[in-house]
Amino acid sequence: MRIRGYVSLLALAALALGGCAQQSSEVTPEVSPVTQAGPVQIEWLDPNKYTDITSSSELQSRFSQRVFDTLTANLAQVATPVLEPNEKLQLVVTNVDLAGDVRPTFGAALNDIRIVSNLYPPRITFTYKVLSGNQVVMSGSEKLQNLGFLDGIQPIIERPFMYESALLTTWFNQTLAPTLQGTPPQ
Repeated sequence: MRIRGYVSLLALAALALGGCAQQSSEVTPEVSPVTQAGPVQIEWLDPNKYTDITSSSELQSRFSQRVFDTLTANLAQVATPVLEPNEKLQLVVTNVDLAGDVRPTFGAALNDIRIVSNLYPPRITFTYKVLSGNQVVMSGSEKLQNLGFLDGIQPIIERPFMYESALLTTWFNQTLAPTLQGTPPQ
């Protein structure tokens, strides 16, 4: 009878440990979320495979959605005045590497921390299309990064994901805006 009790206890312990070992460290479920703001639509293709979209303090799925929403809204803010009413900008993002690197605090603090330095520049890889109605006006693919993102004067007030937003804003203003407004890009 005692052996049966030990076997049952061992089986329960194995199940409990097995359940802990199966805890997922995925960024989000296997889905490609789509965000839209004004004329800008972004599909975030397989975010589980992105280089670095790691949260340091909040629930990972909520953090990922906040990144997607913020970058879409910031790009829409720049694109809306340039695009004609019947034009849309569509991006399919295939990789994101947020500025900085998340480091564990090993119990010294409640959460991990993101160390931001020039060693860890922001990077974004995507394809894009500008549509006028259903007709493709422009398309291409980009692999953006800014190795000197901390050079120069830094703002006193930091905005969420400001380095990644700056990558997209600079790209739009230097690549798409001149062509859409009738002047060649420099």
